[in-house]
Amino acid sequence: MTNKQEQAGIGSRLREIRQYLNETQAVFAERFGLSRHDIANYERGRCDLPTRLLAELDRLGFNIRWILNGCGNMRLASAREESIPSSEDREAVSLEDLVYSQMIQIEALTRLLVKKGIFSKEEFLEEVKALNKEQHEKVGSVGTT
Repeated sequence: MTNKQEQAGIGSRLREIRQYLNETQAVFAERFGLSRHDIANYERGRCDLPTRLLAELDRLGFNIRWILNGCGNMRLASAREESIPSSEDREAVSLEDLVYSQMIQIEALTRLLVKKGIFSKEEFLEEVKALNKEQHEKVGSVGTT
């Protein structure tokens, strides 16, 4: 699949989300601090979606994997009204969606901090690793008490 075909697919899925929300391009654009022209270009596959838009859609419960490559459902399992039949399936899908959305958010935050000159990418990733280590230690100590 070519990049143009991928962008067209992403644009089509973005349009589906907008229609799911029952919003015009103008209203949808305003929700995310963009112009109607930007939304029209994204929906037509003329340019890539900005990371901040993906992060916001993720925050609203939309599945980033579905937006980017059509895999899975439009809405994350935790955000959909209908449930997944098996609780094991639900936990696996929800955890996978959560990890993926966290990765998207970390990447968006990294780009912003690097762009603003607050951190280098390496410094930021070191901070994230340190925080992850702290969290794992906390989780481990809770299980042993």
